[in-house]
Amino acid sequence: MQRRKGILSIFAMVLAAVLIFGMLPVTVLAGDEELFVSTRELVERTFPADLPHDLEESEWWRMVQLATINESVPGSNFNAPSFGSLDAMTVENVHTFGSTVVSLVAMGYDPRNAYGRDLVQEMLDIVNQNTEDVIPGDAPWAMPEIFYALTAADAIDGVEDHVIAALLNLQDENGEWYPFDRESPWSVGFNIEATAQLILMLEPFSQRTPEVAGALSQARAFILSYQMDCGGFPGGWGLGVLGLETTARVIEAIAALGESPLDWTVENDITATPVHALINEMQPDGTFYGEWTMHEQMHIALASVGLKMNPFTNLRNPVALPEILVPLSGVPPATARITVSDPYLLGVFFDGSLRLYPYETAYSLLRRTGLEVESVMNGAYVAGISGLREFDGGPQSGWMFRINGEFPGAPAIATRLLDGDHVEWLFTRDLEDTADSAVSREEAVAILWKLEGSPEFITTGQPIFADVRISPPIYWAVRYGIVEGHGGGFFNPYDEINAEQFAVLLRNYARFLGRDTDATGIVYGEMLVSPWAVEAMQWVNSFTALSPGAITRGEIYNILERFFEGNI
Repeated sequence: MQRRKGILSIFAMVLAAVLIFGMLPVTVLAGDEELFVSTRELVERTFPADLPHDLEESEWWRMVQLATINESVPGSNFNAPSFGSLDAMTVENVHTFGSTVVSLVAMGYDPRNAYGRDLVQEMLDIVNQNTEDVIPGDAPWAMPEIFYALTAADAIDGVEDHVIAALLNLQDENGEWYPFDRESPWSVGFNIEATAQLILMLEPFSQRTPEVAGALSQARAFILSYQMDCGGFPGGWGLGVLGLETTARVIEAIAALGESPLDWTVENDITATPVHALINEMQPDGTFYGEWTMHEQMHIALASVGLKMNPFTNLRNPVALPEILVPLSGVPPATARITVSDPYLLGVFFDGSLRLYPYETAYSLLRRTGLEVESVMNGAYVAGISGLREFDGGPQSGWMFRINGEFPGAPAIATRLLDGDHVEWLFTRDLEDTADSAVSREEAVAILWKLEGSPEFITTGQPIFADVRISPPIYWAVRYGIVEGHGGGFFNPYDEINAEQFAVLLRNYARFLGRDTDATGIVYGEMLVSPWAVEAMQWVNSFTALSPGAITRGEIYNILERFFEGNI
């Protein structure tokens, strides 16, 4: 089972390291009674030093950074973004032109006269004439790009009233926008970020109708109700886990409302604000931990702290970034011990204590040992360490990990660490020590994917489930009808798979292999089997014994051995 620990101590502990090791530039006031860091210093710390003069489309955010912090962006010194030949703008791709328009504005070019086209008018025509197609309730992540671009290009007056009404219709009665399935722990973080995005989208229209002003007030109240003890806001990992991108977007939304995010304190604690939640996550090089984190978005959020205005409005007429002092406080740094070993043969590869950074996981700590690590799915499954790979010690050999002597049911990348934890990575050859551990839904799919030789699968870059970003095994399994998800657009990848779900998964895999799936066997406890799993459970019990309920790693490997007649 995935550990759900309190995270406040992880987010707080970095402050002492900041002060002691110089991770952030710090201004000390007279008497050394209070320590502060300026927002200007934070912005400069996160600004990329290697900005190229020939920009590709993927680097447009860097130009936004330049303009947001009021740096000079003369067109004579920078070539126009080399987006290549632009396609015709359509309902389906209009949102992809958003980054083009914003980058042009940030660089001082006129998007109304770019590439021989008026990109702004084209965008307005499509939005005004195809509102129901451009602003559907089930496509929340495409819309903001359109309205950020129109705001940056000072073209909001061209947006017709029925478009604004369509945006307002997406708001729930509690102020929430784009509500996903509220029964899922993943939904809240997505909805908070989406609600913050809608504030950024609607704020430019706040003076047009009283309905917009009321909607913004409701959205603010909804977001504030989910503020965490550390000052930040939860993300897609669930209510107990800080979301960096969500918190950054909320900071931008607070600024757009004309407020300071430093005033959004928790119980009047001036060191527990959305700003502190971000800077406590900052690494020595000015980046933010997490392979999926948009560092540029963190940068723009920090630049928005003192603006008290929509950052995309600021692109047109950049104002000087105010020098705001953010108060800091220190606590002792946290550490965790990590041991990597092959207890059966090769001995210990690494054993030592490492300082914990915020958002640290069992996987990220392993990477910081300096050992060579082979993994798939961004760390959801570790295939090899220091040249010792899965199956090198037999058909049931591979790397496992445990925390304080217990094997969690979640992948290493989703297992958060706390001060004093002991992480053990163990190479096992027969699963005797780990056979009773659980397996997540994503890992179960990965096992079958690996049995197929880990085939490469080219994705579209768009998520197929709301809670799965990049996962070749799941993309592969969906493509060949092996999995369908958990309903409501979710896959619940880190939930423990149960016997019924594994039976359905294996039967679908058998169909993919062209195997017979019509055989039936006796299921003990069949009255407890869900209707959707009856046929699959009967089929599995034609060659092994499996009852409804929980299923362990050892049982899964035993079933696979029987399925492949002992040759896996």
